Amino acid sequence: MKRAINNKEGKKNIPRFVRRLPVLLILVVGLLLRGAYLFEIRGNPDFAYPSIDASYHDYWARGIVTGGWAVPGGREDPQIYRYPFYRPPGYAYFLAVIYFIFGPGYLIPRVIQMLLGMGSVLLAFFLGKRWSGRTVGSIFALFMAIYWIFIYFEGELVGVSAAVFLGILLITLLARFNRAASVKALRWNSLICGLVLGLFALFRPNVLLFLPVAAAWIIWIARRRKVRRLLLPAFFILGAGLTIAPVTIRNWAVGGEFVPIATNLGVSIRVANNVLTDATTHVIPEIGDIGTPYDWPRIIRHLERRLGRRLTHSEASAYLTGNALRFMKEHPGEFFSLLGRKVLLFWGPSEIRNIKEIHFARLYSPILRAIPGNFPSVLSLFLTGLFLFFLDVRPAARSGDHVIKERFEVAVLILLFIGTYFLSVLPFAAAARYRVPIIPFLLLFGAYGLKRIGEFLVRAEWFRTAFWLGLLAFIYVPVSRNLSGYRPSPEKWHYDRALAYTDQEDWHHAVEEYEKSIEFKPDFVRAYNNLGNICTLLKDYEKAVVYYKRVIQLRPDLAQGYSNLGNVLYHQGNFEGATEYMKKALEVRPDLVEAHNNLGVVLLRQGRTEEAIWHYRQALKYKPADVTARVNLSKALIKEGKSAEAKQILETALRIQPDYEPARRALQRIGDQ
Repeated sequence: MKRAINNKEGKKNIPRFVRRLPVLLILVVGLLLRGAYLFEIRGNPDFAYPSIDASYHDYWARGIVTGGWAVPGGREDPQIYRYPFYRPPGYAYFLAVIYFIFGPGYLIPRVIQMLLGMGSVLLAFFLGKRWSGRTVGSIFALFMAIYWIFIYFEGELVGVSAAVFLGILLITLLARFNRAASVKALRWNSLICGLVLGLFALFRPNVLLFLPVAAAWIIWIARRRKVRRLLLPAFFILGAGLTIAPVTIRNWAVGGEFVPIATNLGVSIRVANNVLTDATTHVIPEIGDIGTPYDWPRIIRHLERRLGRRLTHSEASAYLTGNALRFMKEHPGEFFSLLGRKVLLFWGPSEIRNIKEIHFARLYSPILRAIPGNFPSVLSLFLTGLFLFFLDVRPAARSGDHVIKERFEVAVLILLFIGTYFLSVLPFAAAARYRVPIIPFLLLFGAYGLKRIGEFLVRAEWFRTAFWLGLLAFIYVPVSRNLSGYRPSPEKWHYDRALAYTDQEDWHHAVEEYEKSIEFKPDFVRAYNNLGNICTLLKDYEKAVVYYKRVIQLRPDLAQGYSNLGNVLYHQGNFEGATEYMKKALEVRPDLVEAHNNLGVVLLRQGRTEEAIWHYRQALKYKPADVTARVNLSKALIKEGKSAEAKQILETALRIQPDYEPARRALQRIGDQ
């Protein structure tokens, strides 16, 4: 007993700075790693040319700040300002605040996300310390500071870093229920926790599945604290509702639809539940490939043509959700097979591609590659720590130790969060970023396990030390096996880099990357198509013809290939060949607006004005907001002597897109006549 007392007194005599030194060193290490990685990625082709979801967030945030909704080249305007949100708005508004304060740019958002990551490190320390002492808090903070996946996503404009921070903050605040001093403090804590969960839902709506689970946990805690059981969860739910309500009201105001957060549920659940998917690819049988969030207007138009009626955004989402549920009911074998694969992918060793091929992002990064650790090591540490924790807590709990009971209750809360979050993403396609918000809590148990093994080692308990290290290694073997059969895609890695070079018009490097992607996948249709597009832009029409013919050979059902080939033949002066291939495109896909438009141009050049007008009108039938088709139609109508109708069409084009210069110039020419 004397030794224990002296030890405790010794700890009290340790200067505060010395006790804080480990955490300060951890923060320094975390900052140095992030600074080095940020310096490294500034040279990546996509640093200032975000793609897919990152591009959508950038476009959205710029629109919020400037009021100008200029869409990146080659993408359709999703008109976010006119409809209910398609994607959760949390990250776009987070980015908009940064743009408002610092101006649009791509360095400062990443700097702030890395600082937010350091905030997660501090929260990890406080949560670990509150749960199981300073040592666990320090190990947990170290994990958060150096684990490469956090650093990687802090360099991406997709909102994962914010979700990680909010997740740790939510659990840290909920863990305070055990130590709140009064009923009033408990009420305020419940309300604040609800506000944080609601904010979290604006980034990741699937976390709302945790709302009733957390409310039930609060009731459990309230029972022990002898507080009215429904009072605290009511405040918790109220807080979540207060955060989400402004988004719901906004969606109703602009669209007249009840959309609590966003309308992307239908697409998200359908791409992951159909006969064509493998749980990672984004394809819908009734629509085709789903590439980016910009595709949402095209998806709605396609469904409207399919159903023969107008659809609101929530109706389109509900239709796709219904189809997904019908697939589950009518194809139970395929559904459960997909579900099993999603489980293996979620808990498996690979980082599943979604926006980028993360495996190669780490492989080709000197900084990330140098940091040890992977998901199997995280999972092994978690399971080992979990076993140790429950072995430790069972006998202590029987003794009635109040501190141990609190520790057990928080552990239950964390495990409920892990389990609920996992279940909430199962209906959707697998992706590495979807599991990142639970990794901190796996690492928390891992920190506990390492602390206990370290104690065994310090006390020279060699057998126990060897046993638990052996168990850790034993667990690592099965969890590191790739049971899902997932394969990282080097062709996608090079293809994505090619897209970034294409966006910055660095044609030389773009061609190099497309060619590398074809080396890995000789039948990569999109790479051949994009090579053809580059050759067309550079007026190397002979090469473009070769690439487009390869596209048609590989995918004779792809209307875009015929249309592109027809366009090149037009530029070569081969009007008959151009007409032939554009008509083939329309045979494959009668609603291909681009083919109608281009065929109209060819026919008008041949003097076949009436036919050209018919195709322009077809283009507008399928896509009324197509300002290019309107300008082309106006030119054909003027040739027919119908200047009044041409003027009306151009005025409509300018109402749709006020800054569209071709329409403005064409209207000016009519006025000058």
